[in-house]
Amino acid sequence: DADLAMNQLLVVSINGYQFYAVPEQQSYQRGFNSIQYSAQGRSRTALISTPWKSPVNYSNTVNRTLAGVMTDLLTGTGWSVQLVGFSDFAIPAGVFSTTGKAPVDSVNDVADQIGCILIPDEFNSVLKVYPRWPVTPWNFGTETAAIAIHEHVIVSYNESDEINPLCNAAWVRGEQQGVSRKVRRTGTAGDKPTADIAAP
Repeated sequence: DADLAMNQLLVVSINGYQFYAVPEQQSYQRGFNSIQYSAQGRSRTALISTPWKSPVNYSNTVNRTLAGVMTDLLTGTGWSVQLVGFSDFAIPAGVFSTTGKAPVDSVNDVADQIGCILIPDEFNSVLKVYPRWPVTPWNFGTETAAIAIHEHVIVSYNESDEINPLCNAAWVRGEQQGVSRKVRRTGTAGDKPTADIAAP
């Protein structure tokens, strides 16, 4: 059974929740009257990553929306894209390009460049794109929490302070085309820049 499961799409049920899994690297241990199998793997999105899908090379030769670019990157995979919590926007022709990355990695790069994360809906083959910070960090104190986790449910917790310079501006530049702009935090002078941000 362990051999038959390798490189197959499995449904794993844990505490009533179902997950997809693709076991990819098998190992086993033999002893007298005993064989133990184990496997490392990934979720179903592995099937739109290497080595399951070839790397893509892409450049938007015409004006496309963000969702349009992401959909282009997923062509032929059977997956789609859904933007959650923010509006789609136009990307001028020739501004975005990617080379030598698997479809899911390319879409993740696009999401990362605009401050978003991917949350896959693996049962419906949809990559949902959410803002990394639905609330800007400096507004955390004034927002109402969407969910409260009772402290006794938390098994372990670590916290540490990190001292960073307090920046209020950054230069954002496209590598070949696109914008070259200074972006500043609202309500500040924008006089303490952080490192430049450059992306395709």
